[in-house]
Amino acid sequence: MGQINIKVGYSLGFVNASKNAEIIDQYNNFLIEKEQLTLYFPMKNIKTMHGINIGLRYKVTDASSFELSWENLGTDVLAFGERDNGSFEETEIFYTFNQYFLSYQSYFGDIGLGSSIGYNNVKIQERLNAERRSTLDIPNQWVARINLSYNFGASDKVSLSLQPFVQIPITSVDLSSLSSNFGIDPLQDNDETFLTYGLTLVFYNGRQ
Repeated sequence: MGQINIKVGYSLGFVNASKNAEIIDQYNNFLIEKEQLTLYFPMKNIKTMHGINIGLRYKVTDASSFELSWENLGTDVLAFGERDNGSFEETEIFYTFNQYFLSYQSYFGDIGLGSSIGYNNVKIQERLNAERRSTLDIPNQWVARINLSYNFGASDKVSLSLQPFVQIPITSVDLSSLSSNFGIDPLQDNDETFLTYGLTLVFYNGRQ
């Protein structure tokens, strides 16, 4: 068959980040106890991330294909409080996952099953009181992703696919630099996995 298609989609991920949550809890306590802030909005842990998913599909047969994809997921969290002198302080943290995947997809009629190997370029940035962002030194990670798909043939040149997925970490991410940036002691175990469940909505353009 040998058909190449352009894919354009959008992903929503639900992130399990327990170590990140511990660091943020420590930071909230630090702001209250050490910095003497009246904390109106404590910083919350990340729970969802979302962003675009684009790439190419090489359809080998009607029952199988390979895909190369780039996905950009992002979210942000903030803390806002007031000091005794009446000045306000806001800390905002931006999380970005720039991810690259090589995937193999199998099709059984309208239902599909896929597996991917991926590289997650993790970026965490801080912005204090709306000033320019500073980027933390965060290592990247290897991940694996398994997805189901339900495929709709909208026309001969466009198709739609709903793809629920689970993203499983192969390597972890050391978050000790996040603790250091906050001015708090690092955890005994700083390794975060960012286990993610989600859904991708994808359009495939070109002859189906």
